[in-house]
Amino acid sequence: MSSETSHKSYRPLTVLTFRLNYLLHGLDPWGYHAVNAMLHALVTMLFGFLCKHVAFRHEDLAFLSAALFGTHPVHTEAVPAMLFKEHGITVFGVCIGYDCLVASRSEILATLKRGRASGPKLCGLAVRTSCLGVATLLLLFWRVRLNHGHLPHFSAQDNLASFHPHLSTRTLTYLYLLAFNGWLLVAPVTLCYDWQMGSIPLVESLSDPRNMVTVAFLLTMAGLCLTALGRPSAHQRTVAMAMLVASVPFLPASNLFFRVGFVVAERILYIPR
Repeated sequence: MSSETSHKSYRPLTVLTFRLNYLLHGLDPWGYHAVNAMLHALVTMLFGFLCKHVAFRHEDLAFLSAALFGTHPVHTEAVPAMLFKEHGITVFGVCIGYDCLVASRSEILATLKRGRASGPKLCGLAVRTSCLGVATLLLLFWRVRLNHGHLPHFSAQDNLASFHPHLSTRTLTYLYLLAFNGWLLVAPVTLCYDWQMGSIPLVESLSDPRNMVTVAFLLTMAGLCLTALGRPSAHQRTVAMAMLVASVPFLPASNLFFRVGFVVAERILYIPR
């Protein structure tokens, strides 16, 4: 971790579970798979609970959603490899978004109309948001300390697009990769445990037909965002929760804020799915 050439992929929670597994049954693989299967089953039940009481508030739809989550093919990498724990910190962002877009949406809109903030619910929102924000910053600070103040160092073999000299190529490729990840969730026909190097060719010009896919994806996401920011309703609540769960956990791996060590990684789609 102290070396500047380290990829800094130390995952504290995942490593801790590995250590606990090792203490219980050594290197026998059945224990690792059993624990991860149980954790996945627990997450599936929690997802069903979330759908029933927050998103749909309909038992049949919640059950179908949980069943789809639990059996979705894109989880093939994350569940057996025990790597779906690595982006758990993003749950803080999901909680803040839920508080603002769903739980306290009506109070926020009323405050904007009045032009001044008041009321115990808004005070509670401010306190909760502040606590979650401080907790997130403390965890990020601790993570940076673990990295000895350095961002991970990757090579072109890990993420070819991020090393391309032209900003236009990097931007077009990154945007297409957003659409590609979205397509994996909708139609997981082709899956791979290691999308690297030229597995997905770069988008190097505006004439590349894949840009049409990118535009369609961005327009769809824009429409969903407008719905999520609309007037409070059952439909708005469902779309807002879907957008939060799908987008916030994915942002750290999107290449939009800092370089990551992969082109596409299906494990990061565990929560967005």
